[in-house]
Amino acid sequence: MATYTYTTTASEDAGLEFVLGRVNLARAAENPPKPALTAADYLSVRVREILASYQQQRGALDEGAIIEAYRTGDVLKQAAIKAAAGV
Repeated sequence: MATYTYTTTASEDAGLEFVLGRVNLARAAENPPKPALTAADYLSVRVREILASYQQQRGALDEGAIIEAYRTGDVLKQAAIKAAAGV
């Protein structure tokens, strides 16, 4: 697992605070209200969303590669793919 550190410019920080303010207003208006997020919390949520999308993209690519390998493989290769998939 990796740990990352972000260094922002004053303009980036101001933009983050603006968006975070809007997010926290929406959270406060929910019923029941949700607690405010810190900038670090908000960035963590957004980065996790991005990383999850990368994981989905990779999974789709892997799935496509497996299907293509099965489709173009000989009988032994197809059997190995089936065994690995538990089919």
